Amino acid sequence: MLLRKIRPVWENLRWFKGKSFCKITPESLNIHCDFPTYKKLLLSFNNLTIDKTHNGLPIQFKRYAKYNVNIDRDVYSIYQMNKEKEVDSIQPHIVDNTFILNLITQTCALTLLNSKRQINEFDISLYQIRQMTYPRFNINKPPKGIHKNGADYIISDFVLNKENIIGGKSTIYNNNKIKIDDFILKENEGIYQNDKNLWHYISPVFSKNNKIGYRDIIRLNITIKPFQ
Repeated sequence: MLLRKIRPVWENLRWFKGKSFCKITPESLNIHCDFPTYKKLLLSFNNLTIDKTHNGLPIQFKRYAKYNVNIDRDVYSIYQMNKEKEVDSIQPHIVDNTFILNLITQTCALTLLNSKRQINEFDISLYQIRQMTYPRFNINKPPKGIHKNGADYIISDFVLNKENIIGGKSTIYNNNKIKIDDFILKENEGIYQNDKNLWHYISPVFSKNNKIGYRDIIRLNITIKPFQ
């Protein structure tokens, strides 16, 4: 189902051309979204479904959506695709959220700039995730060590909201698994990187100030389709 046709805003993207990874923000990607629409996206993290538990406590909530992006000259047509994973779908009023669709458009355009391939189509997997932490419990261990997602480019984490939480350091490694850089992401910060040439690791998160904590993130896998 066609959701929207969008023209990328190229003004700032050219600053990231040729970079295998970079920290991104809505401002650096020229993503503009009215406050009520953005607020709906933030509130939707309260309605994710339980993905992982520990001793009866939910430690991760998740929803998933799959998109296809077709490029015709400078117009990006974004389609919602049928999901294949055993994860609950993103809610219908969120799947076409302006912030999400602009994030997809701008990161696909950035991938077009950074890839040396001819591109006219992408497949996108998008995850909404809430990580939960609890006082006195060290339970939010990452499921993976240093790894790749199996895509061409990714947003490993884009943090929309965090409260009473520490940790979650994002570390980037070269193809020989030698550390290049690391970041503790603030709200409205993410990491865009080449998933073919780089590895990454995200450290566990823990409660801060002896209170229940949470971190709301978006993860994006960007796969380049064969040129047609």
